[in-house]
Amino acid sequence: MLIYHPPKSQVWGHRLGPLKTMQLFDRSERFVREQMIVQPPQTADFTLNWMPARSPEISSSIESFRNSITSHPRRGTCSNQFGQQVQTLTWKLSADAMRSVATWLETMSSQHDDPYDFSATLCSVIKFQWRSVPGKDAPPCGGMYALHLPQPGALTTMFSFVSTSHYRTIKDYLRKIELVILSDKHLRPARTKA
Repeated sequence: MLIYHPPKSQVWGHRLGPLKTMQLFDRSERFVREQMIVQPPQTADFTLNWMPARSPEISSSIESFRNSITSHPRRGTCSNQFGQQVQTLTWKLSADAMRSVATWLETMSSQHDDPYDFSATLCSVIKFQWRSVPGKDAPPCGGMYALHLPQPGALTTMFSFVSTSHYRTIKDYLRKIELVILSDKHLRPARTKA
């Protein structure tokens, strides 16, 4: 058994290049759909921060979008370093709600790039087993996979593989769909239980 995991100092794992939010979302969704058996529940955390006094049009856009999300957010208010009020909304989303949120985030991020006016995060963490594992009596393996949006997009990966050839198959797949390039330096033998 082999383990793939970037060091803890790389908290985000893999920062992803200049792809737009929906490009990352679509490629990640394809990877999950084609290569993983997801262990339920698959959820995501979605957080918005903005300053209502500085950006009433953002407040209006958030309010109309908020009505399209079926779950209720946690609300919070604090002051930034300049004493200005910052409003926060945080949702726990189902996997079904992620696409509409990611689409909205891409639009909002392109219109409002000042982090003092508006910031948002959408993070989905998945525990899974690989859909296809080589070898007749191969033990089940998989790991954890997290997608962080909008920009800069990032992936957190903790994967296990039954063999080097299994790792290479997944590595080649990820390169082919242009999601991420796994680095061989993060691959190591799993610790065996004594």
